Amino acid sequence: MQKVFSFKTWIARNWTTILIAFVLISSFAYRYSSQKKKAKEDLFFKDEIYSKWFKEPKNNEYFTELNRILDRNKELHKIFDGSIAQKLIEIGEPEKVKEYSKVPLKFLNSEFPNHAIFVENSILIAEKKYEKALEKAYDLNGKIDSKGGLLKIYNLLRISLLEKMLDNPQAEHAALIELKQVLQNDSKKLNPEEVEVMDYLNKRIKFLKN
Repeated sequence: MQKVFSFKTWIARNWTTILIAFVLISSFAYRYSSQKKKAKEDLFFKDEIYSKWFKEPKNNEYFTELNRILDRNKELHKIFDGSIAQKLIEIGEPEKVKEYSKVPLKFLNSEFPNHAIFVENSILIAEKKYEKALEKAYDLNGKIDSKGGLLKIYNLLRISLLEKMLDNPQAEHAALIELKQVLQNDSKKLNPEEVEVMDYLNKRIKFLKN
């Protein structure tokens, strides 16, 4: 049986994936910086509390123990804070996210400032500050040229979804048109999922036009 494509599922999965990738750029910068850190990282992974909390992120007992381990090994904050922040966004606890975003965002701001803006906007969305997030998303869009790759694509997708959420059909239509143009201008051949996304864009654009 052929698997039915769900655009909603595609967005949820890929939005999370791309956000994790951006946040964890900082992790890769630190991960292999010294053998000492690597040894502590191995020790950390051997402690089951990390995987336990990741499976049950709303378990306060696991979270408390996780932080105890991190505070005992300060360097580990540089490696794991990004993924912890992402998990907190996923479970809807934005009040905790900022604390775990400080180290990743400091690195991103110095090396990849546009990616930092995207991550900061994710936090605003988690805090339900949609209008402010939309304003910053438009500012970011103006800073990225049409060949901005995944960052351009996901930021435009974010703009369209925020405009839809805020019931601005004309602005959503404009964002989708720009997103379609960016995808069409991509030199590589679209993969099957991207073809399905393009199909969604065409249908949604047609709906908004009528």
